[in-house]
Amino acid sequence: MAAARIKGNVTGWLLGDLDALILRPALSTADVPRAREQLADVKMRLGEAEMRKLTTVDLDASNPLGVITAAPHQWAISHTTIQSDAGTADGFVNWFNHRIALNDVRSMLVACPDHYISRTTGPKRVEVIEETGGAIVASRFFINLAETDSLPIPVDPKYPARTAGWARNAHGTRIGAVRHQFRNDPEGGFTGELAVAFPAFVPPTFITEHRWHMACEFSNWITAYVTPS
Repeated sequence: MAAARIKGNVTGWLLGDLDALILRPALSTADVPRAREQLADVKMRLGEAEMRKLTTVDLDASNPLGVITAAPHQWAISHTTIQSDAGTADGFVNWFNHRIALNDVRSMLVACPDHYISRTTGPKRVEVIEETGGAIVASRFFINLAETDSLPIPVDPKYPARTAGWARNAHGTRIGAVRHQFRNDPEGGFTGELAVAFPAFVPPTFITEHRWHMACEFSNWITAYVTPS
């Protein structure tokens, strides 16, 4: 679907997203790693300005909707669990934070085809344009990993390695939050409890489908961490 959007095939992009969301066709995953790398290469070649152009219409719709749904300051949590049989919790969080500090755009884009912009704009502050799970259209937000006060996702003391922060729109309104927490496993490797807070009044599919988005991006980031090139 992301490839169809980039090619200008609006019908293919929208129908592909709806097909995946509603019908869930069985698709081969044999070529996914190569296709994921190729798609990231195309996004890098096109550049940031073209990614913004591609998502302009989406943002015209999603930006005001984000403000409206977030206005009551009530939140619904999308959650998924991920495990790795290699590496450590602290090691992964340090790797992830280092990628952000380096503004490693490609590492952020290649993790999920629904990522269009992911760039570091300041210390622990990242601008993101992506299709969140089930949303069909892309949204834009800024995650501040230094702003963790009153997050609607509780701290789990059993998971001491964390990355967390509020997500705000371009005008500074809080429209969501993240808290991803990790712990080492006794038998080796580590487990992550991934959580994103959405406004409680978004469609329920946003909550359920974003679990797949998190599983996709973090499995690819963890793979990059444990198998560095």
